[in-house]
Amino acid sequence: MTATPSVEPDLMNPDLIADPYGGYGALREQAPVVLGRAMDGSPAWFVTRAEDVRAVLADPRFVNKPGSVPGVDVGRVRDKVLMERFGVPADLAAYVTGSILDMDGTDHVRLRKLVSRAFTVRRVSELRPRVEAIANALLDGLTSPTDLVAEYAYPLPITVICELVGVPEADRPSWREWGNALFAMNPETFSGALRDMVDHVHDLIRRRREEPGDDLLTGLIRAQEDDGDRLSDVEMVTMVITLVLAGHETTAHLIGDGALALLSHPDQLELLRADPSL
Repeated sequence: MTATPSVEPDLMNPDLIADPYGGYGALREQAPVVLGRAMDGSPAWFVTRAEDVRAVLADPRFVNKPGSVPGVDVGRVRDKVLMERFGVPADLAAYVTGSILDMDGTDHVRLRKLVSRAFTVRRVSELRPRVEAIANALLDGLTSPTDLVAEYAYPLPITVICELVGVPEADRPSWREWGNALFAMNPETFSGALRDMVDHVHDLIRRRREEPGDDLLTGLIRAQEDDGDRLSDVEMVTMVITLVLAGHETTAHLIGDGALALLSHPDQLELLRADPSL
């Protein structure tokens, strides 16, 4: 892979945030590896093309956590950026920078094992009838015209992931509001949404300790009680936040983008209508 520093993309550039498809598309055409700026303003290499991304992800020399590189200590830098740019109090920084997405090696394996039981092939297969029931109910409730994203693409995955994790139905609308506030990366709303979400999950853990259920959160609590050194309260809260946000935001966008792609390519839509097995 060759690199070029001719353009310095900035993750916090308003133009890039407003048009990520166009912005990253231009980078992809420029070079496979481009030097730019991370959220904290530090230099960062952007790997722009699928083949090179796969090569990086499969190479153990690359890590998720900058602090995993010998001689590098950027933890305080990231916390400082969160506090200065997004107004995140110091006590909340660990909930953003300490997720499983930021872990390497034994820490990543430890956290992954704790949740892997909820995502076995058998457990996911058992969810199919419930997912189908939720999907059918949402489809039956649609009117024409309708907002597919608001009425179907978001309610379907957030209902499924919340049931799996153990988030009560009454609390689920708040998760979409918090998710929107976090992903918008607006300094005026970011910290407040994070605080509300963290407090909410701590309360969920308290309630599940009093009334266990058949869900992932109860499983995490039991794992902590069996061996408290393996899972801290901060790690548990961060895991729940990561799973719920990643578990519904990505799928919601997939459904919306998939529908748009089919409507934009009527020949493919007709193929699917003629053969739903596709």
